[in-house]
Amino acid sequence: INDGDGARAVDALSIRPWTMSSTVAETYLAGPSQRIVLAGDAAHAFPPAGGFGMNTGLQDAHNLAWRLALSLDGGHADSALTKSLEQYQLDRRPIASQNAALSVRNYNRTLEVAKACYLNADHPAILVKAMSVPPLSFVPMNVRENMFDAAVKAATLPLRGLGRVGNPYGERIKRNVREKLGQGQGLPLLFPRYEVGFGYGEERGLGEGDDTAGFSPTIEVGRRLPHVELAVVVPSCSEDCAFPSTLSLTDVGAQLRSLLKDQISVPAFTVIIAGSFASMQPQLRDVLQATASASSESGIAIDIVIIESGNDAAVGASISTEYSFDRNALLLLDSGTKLSSKLQFEGIMLVRPDGHVAKLLPFDETNEEIETNRYKDDILFGISEVV
Repeated sequence: INDGDGARAVDALSIRPWTMSSTVAETYLAGPSQRIVLAGDAAHAFPPAGGFGMNTGLQDAHNLAWRLALSLDGGHADSALTKSLEQYQLDRRPIASQNAALSVRNYNRTLEVAKACYLNADHPAILVKAMSVPPLSFVPMNVRENMFDAAVKAATLPLRGLGRVGNPYGERIKRNVREKLGQGQGLPLLFPRYEVGFGYGEERGLGEGDDTAGFSPTIEVGRRLPHVELAVVVPSCSEDCAFPSTLSLTDVGAQLRSLLKDQISVPAFTVIIAGSFASMQPQLRDVLQATASASSESGIAIDIVIIESGNDAAVGASISTEYSFDRNALLLLDSGTKLSSKLQFEGIMLVRPDGHVAKLLPFDETNEEIETNRYKDDILFGISEVV
């Protein structure tokens, strides 16, 4: 290694060849108090086909970071952290297993292209095994290495024809590869269901189906909120923070926090109340009071986002006049009514700090007297299920 001033000696403590594998740890928690937490490559290893190793590791960190911040910076009891870490494992391990299986299928897809080039992935292993037993095992190592290199060069001779224009053998390989790719047997580049459609909780696995099928977003418990462009009607902070004219429903709570000048570092849940003013008005005050009570009782910050479905911004503005908002509240307008028409949702959503839906509550259709405690209990229960 040259550091600019000349070479310096480096002691290699160990050398181990990389071996492709598909493994997921049996448990993500270890140690007497379950405080050794695995994430990323420490928790799983995939074949490098599709790029899911790093993506899955980043998702691990995304799930774990808010739990640690909520428990440690939020001053919650040690037992709360234990429960939250257990939930982290329940969330992430099934996703790792799902992505590991996909990576193996992707690797097998690459082998189909290799076969089209008259290459066989099993041959190197067969050659190594043959050289590890008598009589070849008695041959000096340097001689065996030369034999192995020569065998590999001989096996890859067909590929040389690819660089020669008009070479019959090379043209045949090209036709083989085109045929395989035309049949969809190559390695795809996009996996929307796995990249953005994964969810947490029982029966949230993607199951069988086309790995590269398109993803149609829905609002479901365990899944991330879809993208819906919403107009900002009433920012809760007026002159001292600059809100854009539109926000995305995805991670809307995090966007609210980042736009506030005095943003709070502790992660927050978000209660989203969505629907027409007529549908939400009978219980809006109760939901707002219930959210405040649930936040106070749990010691967890809960932001409020109200999404009024329609094109009349004046109706939305009237909501802020009639109901008092604290600083961490936001009023948005769904002018395209996508939430109610395309995504078929009107009601109350409890959203985790990482943008995944924790609980869905429908509006009370009776429009009779609503007990604030009912909404508060539902919100507290939704939080307890994921923290």
